[in-house]
Amino acid sequence: MEDLKRLFRKGGFLLILLCLTVATGSFFTGFKEDKGRKQPEESWEPAMEISGSAATGNTGAGDNGKEPQESLSSPYFLEEPDSLLGEAEEKELENSALSAALEVQEVYRYAAIEEDAPYTYTVRDFSREQRNRVVSMLGEAGYVSVTDGANMENHNNVRDFYSAYLKGQDSLVTIFDVNLDGLIGAYTFIHRKGNLQTFYVQIGWREGGVPEIILLLPFYAAL
Repeated sequence: MEDLKRLFRKGGFLLILLCLTVATGSFFTGFKEDKGRKQPEESWEPAMEISGSAATGNTGAGDNGKEPQESLSSPYFLEEPDSLLGEAEEKELENSALSAALEVQEVYRYAAIEEDAPYTYTVRDFSREQRNRVVSMLGEAGYVSVTDGANMENHNNVRDFYSAYLKGQDSLVTIFDVNLDGLIGAYTFIHRKGNLQTFYVQIGWREGGVPEIILLLPFYAAL
């Protein structure tokens, strides 16, 4: 979630508004990896204590002049809302993220990839110049892209998405965030039928500049 918040801060006013919109809903986080397995989070209500008279109808006092207490545990499991994307659409977003990564793989071709887990997919000493170059190349290829200390490329696409959202029109936009460690996060915002969701794909790197999807993470928000 910290990476998501950082992205909004970098993206400017429109992205901050999107962040506030998402924050007004109830968040249900699903985690997807290994070909789309989902594990919804669980939420519990605290245990409720009720008196013996309320539980059994007995108005008499118990031992020591005190009414017996009974603990009633009431767990509630919050169900994950339906995704606004179909499986084919999610797969298309995955493929799009990989295609975007292929546009910039020459920057990573001779980069030093960290070998020790869990940093296997990150780049050692990934410079600001390299990050800016990746952002520029993604922008030239038509993608919305951003990194720390750089202006967002193709920001008009974000403005168009937000304008469609205000009008209640179905729309989506994907923003590519180039991280300090060389990873690329693809944040897709989807607005359909009055609901807003985001879908996240993270791209890591293998030796020789080979991109690979290392994380899929949908965030659900009901407006």
